[in-house]
Amino acid sequence: MWEIRSHKYKCKKCGYQTTVIAGTLFQDTHIPMTTWFHAAWYYSTFAPNVTVAGLKNELRLSSHRTAYNIYRKLSIAFSLPRSIPCKLAGTVEVALTSVRFHQQKLMLVIAVEVTDHKAGHIRLEEFLPNPDYPGRPIINSFIESVVEPGSKIRYLDYVSEARLKNHGYIGEKESKRRTHPLLFAKNACYDALNELDTSNPIREQLAAYCVKVNNPTSPISFEELLTNAIHMAPRPYLPGSYS
Repeated sequence: MWEIRSHKYKCKKCGYQTTVIAGTLFQDTHIPMTTWFHAAWYYSTFAPNVTVAGLKNELRLSSHRTAYNIYRKLSIAFSLPRSIPCKLAGTVEVALTSVRFHQQKLMLVIAVEVTDHKAGHIRLEEFLPNPDYPGRPIINSFIESVVEPGSKIRYLDYVSEARLKNHGYIGEKESKRRTHPLLFAKNACYDALNELDTSNPIREQLAAYCVKVNNPTSPISFEELLTNAIHMAPRPYLPGSYS
């Protein structure tokens, strides 16, 4: 394709033109994206107390109809499941476990926050061997993707403490561990497997499960609202359907 102007592209063969917002909630909008971002911030910050009138005043819009259509589309995006799992922090226990899933062996790596010997937020992910370490599983990349730097990492094995230190973590190796938080997280593995659909990527489903467990009632964030919006099918303008 050719880039014919900023954010707009044209197919070299057929001449079809498209934009970066095609196929998203923002398709065919005539409202500036900065206004959409402002609206998404306002909605995610003040939901569920957002009203059409409040949104109209916040965005300084002259049209009630425009405010209603922004409100309607963001309401749909807001109602979707949270899409971004939270990062863990503080003291985090990490382990690798093996489970049976549909007559096959599945390796899962687990991370769980520990506060006063109780389990906090968890993260689960399918373990895929690192080609750089073919003889031994290394789960540092998982830790770096799900745990905030500065956290203390408790582990039994399969972790490079030198690499932890280089990435700003505090490593604490233990010889034997069977704590309540880790058992809680392992039980969550089995609950998650009961919800898995073999036709969809396991990694994405495990992430969605952790979102549901970690934040069952907390409000959706600005980033999550926009992520839902760009993965939604376009919603056409509805003339006359406002109040």
